[in-house]
Amino acid sequence: MFLEEHLRQRLVFPKLHCRVSRDAPAAYLEQIGDMLMRGHAVFALFNDDRHVPNFEALGIPTARARDYVCTGCWDGNVDTETDVDCANYMSVARILEMTIHRNPEEERRYRVRIDPIDGAKSFAEVEETLYRNFIRFMRDALARYTRYGRANAEVFPHPAYSMCLTGCVDSRRDTTDAGTFFRPRVVTLAFMANVVDSLCAIRRLCFEDRSCTLPELLAAVRTNWAGEEGERLRRLAMDAPYWGDDTPASNDLMRRWISRVSDDIRDLRNDQGGPYVLACWIYREFVIWGEKTRATPDGRRDGDRLAQGFAPSEYRCKEGASAVIGALGKLDHSKLYASNANLMFDKASMNPALFAALFRAACQTGMHLLQPNCTSVEDLLDAQVHPERHQDLIVKVCGYSARFVSLSKRYQDEVIARHRLK
Repeated sequence: MFLEEHLRQRLVFPKLHCRVSRDAPAAYLEQIGDMLMRGHAVFALFNDDRHVPNFEALGIPTARARDYVCTGCWDGNVDTETDVDCANYMSVARILEMTIHRNPEEERRYRVRIDPIDGAKSFAEVEETLYRNFIRFMRDALARYTRYGRANAEVFPHPAYSMCLTGCVDSRRDTTDAGTFFRPRVVTLAFMANVVDSLCAIRRLCFEDRSCTLPELLAAVRTNWAGEEGERLRRLAMDAPYWGDDTPASNDLMRRWISRVSDDIRDLRNDQGGPYVLACWIYREFVIWGEKTRATPDGRRDGDRLAQGFAPSEYRCKEGASAVIGALGKLDHSKLYASNANLMFDKASMNPALFAALFRAACQTGMHLLQPNCTSVEDLLDAQVHPERHQDLIVKVCGYSARFVSLSKRYQDEVIARHRLK
């Protein structure tokens, strides 16, 4: 009923949070696929097969865990049992950038210690140095969160809201003062795909094929791939393995980084005494922060957009939907509180039954959330020229959906340029 009425009124908001699973009725999944085919991309598909076990593992009774609600753009929560602080983005690509483009003044300003990789003699040394740079920065940042977060209880308490949460009344403590059963601080690892792709390129070019030395590749990146030699190395980098191709080279890197970060912050406690937990998603920062991020070894140029959540980089993806879903299935999603893949599908090669099968496959990977888009480039280009013909064409930009004709040309062009999975 909600699906039919949402489509009939051509609504953008409220966004449709749809709980799905590998056992969901075919008619339900196909109806979602049919609406996507009609240009009604307003969905966040929450995977019961991941969220329910996650909440059970936290000690929440099964009946309550099954009654979780979909919230915001990305995560699920058990109403009254959890109060989650989840808007903490940490750009792994920023540490990669600082490692490549050394700037001592910048490091002093931001109080970040960066070890160089220029003299590394092996790929393992490159990866370990970059990981050490990031985890050191991350642990320092979380320590500051813990140190200063206690001020919330004094300057910004939530008394009325706390009355609605389990434990606060009995303990006589505000939710900002450790009164809630489960109050984690979620830390989002942003742009991991770009980091994995960059590491894959370094390994392939410098240590496997030996197309160049590591200093030569770094020099090309630092000059934004300038000149004939820079462009040659950029093409080679773009041909290296990448996140989403479902090869051991990229799958193992992504799985290893997610697991290591999760394990290396497990001993930390936030200002509420709860854990720090990981997520992988992004909002508009994939464009906004991308414009401020210098070139990276994955073939990105200065200012190019970054990857969205667990979606492959738009510049690298050459594979179809099966490979991307297969790569997602190689990760241990239990290490994450939430994750998202914002994927664009080619309208000419999809149909409602295929979407239903794809949704089931996505659930089987154990991932948390899928946000699907389905468009044709021709329709979007025509909408730019004749907006009056496409007033009801809705696209998923990131965490939010919008009528395509209402977007700025900057974001219209970004949606048009996306890789479409077949």
